[in-house]
Amino acid sequence: MENKIGQIKIPARVLISFLIICIMNTGCKNKNEIINSPLSSVIKLETAEELGEFEVAKKFINIDRVYSSFAKEKLTTPENYWREYINGINALAEDPKFTNKIKYYDYDIIEIVKGKSACVILKGKQKNIHIKEIIYSLEKIKNNWVVQKIEYKH
Repeated sequence: MENKIGQIKIPARVLISFLIICIMNTGCKNKNEIINSPLSSVIKLETAEELGEFEVAKKFINIDRVYSSFAKEKLTTPENYWREYINGINALAEDPKFTNKIKYYDYDIIEIVKGKSACVILKGKQKNIHIKEIIYSLEKIKNNWVVQKIEYKH
């Protein structure tokens, strides 16, 4: 059995095989998705701060909510306090005894999402570490997760 398409004769088996391949190709395409999870926002924030990229970091943190109480003690703005704090940590990292890098492999990572609120918990695996947990509280604002609070548990 042959089908005519225009002036070309195509065997039915070839036509059916071609159709099956086309259908399978459309169903099996790689579907790359951009994931904006709370954890990805925490990682982006930490990386931007580590690199001193303050304008990038601002996309992932509510500076006023996180740093306002510290800024009042120092009689400065939350943003100035945040910049000084991050610059201080980055300056310390130049000393080989200190680091400003989070070694994510040293932590169990827990992500809890409840609607437009989320929590990312970095729970230390080693018992002798100084900071046992770092807890990031986030809110989803315009499809982006933004850090609203950071807690350190010793």
